[in-house]
Amino acid sequence: MTCCIPTRYCLAVLLMGVVIHLFTLRSNFSIIVVAMAEHSPNDEGNSSRENECFVNKTQDIKYSKHENNTADLLTFNLYNESRKQRHANSTEHDSQGRIIGAYSYGTVFSQVLGGFLEARFGGKKVLGLSILLSSVLTLLTPAAAFAGEWWLFVVRVVVGFIQGVIYPCAFGILSKWAPPLERGRLITIVFLGETLGVFVGFSLTAYLITQFGWAVTLYITGG
Repeated sequence: MTCCIPTRYCLAVLLMGVVIHLFTLRSNFSIIVVAMAEHSPNDEGNSSRENECFVNKTQDIKYSKHENNTADLLTFNLYNESRKQRHANSTEHDSQGRIIGAYSYGTVFSQVLGGFLEARFGGKKVLGLSILLSSVLTLLTPAAAFAGEWWLFVVRVVVGFIQGVIYPCAFGILSKWAPPLERGRLITIVFLGETLGVFVGFSLTAYLITQFGWAVTLYITGG
């Protein structure tokens, strides 16, 4: 019927929704991990000391005999405090980078596997299972974060591994449904979800974090 939308276009729109979901869960974590660091137990426990200067008692005793060296003592203490702060910031940035990069570690190893699974079991089943498992793991991410950094790292690697099959499955489905003359148009519809997913992921995540906190944000996007 000429008045109806062809099934292949409905399928392309649904696949676009899958890609939106993929990039929402993929892009929002770069914001969430910053919120995690800012509200970590260590930061909260040290918040009352953030304006205090480090005092080296040995050097204080040494310099107390020389009143004229008070300025040197203050400079020394501030220098030590600055070094400690830079070391803490470096450690925090390394931790954040490692957790954000965990997703890519998992994705690399599942691309070829996704094509094999799509050819063996069909793209619909593999794609549906990937979306289901990645959503469940997103719901479990706050628990992993509270358990420890390496638990969070493992969960993000597994999420990346599971979602790595989405692209091979999407291409496999399109190869069976898209006529040669419409293939470029249908692929464009599907992968428009990349831009929309990043937009939804960044804007929605920023709003949810300010309103409810980072843990609730993961529950909402996972759900």
